[in-house]
Amino acid sequence: MDSHRFVIESSTVPWKSLTREGGGTTQIQMYLRGADGGPEAIRAQISAGSTVEPHFHQAAQFQLLLEGTMTFPTFRLDAPAVHY
Repeated sequence: MDSHRFVIESSTVPWKSLTREGGGTTQIQMYLRGADGGPEAIRAQISAGSTVEPHFHQAAQFQLLLEGTMTFPTFRLDAPAVHY
C-alpha cells in the first residue's frame, strides 16, 4: 500500500465565506481538493442553528467535531467527537 504524507500550514489557506440557503453562514478552508483520487481536507466553521442539507463526498471521509453539536436524522453528536 502506498502511503503519502501531507503537511498543511493552515495560516496560508484563505477562508471562504458561504451563505447557507436556510440562513446562517459557513466559513471554509479548502486544504486538499481530492484531485486524482487523493485526499480531501476541509476545515469548516458553521454558524449555530444552521442546517446543512444532505450531501455526498466522492471519497471516504471522517469528521472531527471540535465544538458544538451535529444532528443527523437518526443520531446526534456532541463535541468532542469523530464521525466516519
